[in-house]
Amino acid sequence: MLKSNYSIKKLLDNNSNQNDIRRIKKILKDEKVREQLTLNELLKAKNSDETHIKKLNSYLLQIKTNISKLNFLLEKLNVQRKIPKLNISSLTQLRNENKSFL
Repeated sequence: MLKSNYSIKKLLDNNSNQNDIRRIKKILKDEKVREQLTLNELLKAKNSDETHIKKLNSYLLQIKTNISKLNFLLEKLNVQRKIPKLNISSLTQLRNENKSFL
């Protein structure tokens, strides 16, 4: 019973990781498009073009937002990997190891 619960939890954690990885891939794909739009805008712009400046500013704000999203998702994935999975059997094993040490 414990093993199946652990397997389900592990599956859910993996699913959560997969969702985060999908989000990261989507954000990176969006950034590639935004990068191309920015390059196009830079190539066709004139120095005093007000709409050009507004578009570039908008792209930069979106890039900044996406960098924050990526940092959050990557940190979340990193934390999930570092936190050991807790279950009854592992806690019991730790307890027994501590007893044997004493």
